[in-house]
Amino acid sequence: MSEMPDEQLPLAVPTTWNPTGDVRVDSAVELLSDIRDLPLHEQHAVYEDVHRRLQQALADATGA
Repeated sequence: MSEMPDEQLPLAVPTTWNPTGDVRVDSAVELLSDIRDLPLHEQHAVYEDVHRRLQQALADATGA
């Protein structure tokens, strides 16, 4: 199996997205916009932060 150069790997982060209108959700998603510029070992913390923010926004929206 041959390895693909990084520039040929499929993107895991959307390059474009439509704002939701919820400031908390939009700001969480915005954190992903520069994640490809971070070293891999720093990306994990960003994903955890985004996940936490989205979970909180969902919990608040559902009253959970």
